[in-house]
Amino acid sequence: MCALIGASAALHISEIPWNGPIAACHVGRVGGDFVLAPTVEQSNDSDISLFVAARRDGVVMVEGSAKGISEAD
Repeated sequence: MCALIGASAALHISEIPWNGPIAACHVGRVGGDFVLAPTVEQSNDSDISLFVAARRDGVVMVEGSAKGISEAD
């Protein structure tokens, strides 16, 4: 996540044309509640872990993992 934000910042201040900037965040689910930027302890207790990258106009990437959750979740 830090590399994505760093690369986005470097491209943004350069003269290279591109469609940025891009921001990223980590989202976990602890006790059924979604938590933005969970702590290490919360990440260990999380049953869903998502990394989301987005631009102003929409989501660019979602990467995730889960620990034995139902299909509905």
